[in-house]
Amino acid sequence: MLDQIWISTIYVLKTGPGWDTEWVAMKIESNYSHYLVSQNHLYGQGFCDWIFAKGTLFGEKEQWWDILGERPTSHEGVDICAFNDSGGQQIMLDDSFAVPVMFDGKVIDMFDDFLGKTLIVEHDYMAEGYQLHSMYGHVLPGKHMLVGKKVEACEVIAKLAPKNHPQITPHLHLSVLMVEKSYAEPVRWQSIQSNGLKLCNPLDYINDMVFSEVK
Repeated sequence: MLDQIWISTIYVLKTGPGWDTEWVAMKIESNYSHYLVSQNHLYGQGFCDWIFAKGTLFGEKEQWWDILGERPTSHEGVDICAFNDSGGQQIMLDDSFAVPVMFDGKVIDMFDDFLGKTLIVEHDYMAEGYQLHSMYGHVLPGKHMLVGKKVEACEVIAKLAPKNHPQITPHLHLSVLMVEKSYAEPVRWQSIQSNGLKLCNPLDYINDMVFSEVK
């Protein structure tokens, strides 16, 4: 699968005191679950693990908000909606939920989606002429978040957009993709399957995501 091919060939540009400028091959992973939990103080709420219902994982066709519905294309990422606490309760996320960024990078775009806004961050990781990007959908970016702003891993960049659809609860749609350096068009959900873009499974880039699947 593409996501497993790309993760083994990522390169990081190392520049800094004591370093020569060079591309160094390494596996790229984020402690993103910890970022989400710590930025939202979920340890104090007895956080146990994340919940992924059918239709919320990468590549799935089902609409999790409609048991009779199907997506027009395979799911482009993962939808983070809820978690289990230590008492066995399922806790749904709401619009107070803070959204941190996966890796150091730069905000390169923000645009409207059907539940809120999508924010795109470009990262300094390369693979065979493609550059790593992460996308955070259905959010409300902070007022300080502007295109061109540099961000650090774990920094809060947005909160979840409030519920504005009768069947869809607030959630983070997280996508990871490789963008060809020569790709000149804006990245949009409608064109995310285009040549020059390679979708990856976000869970392959997160090394601490413990979750339960609900079918």
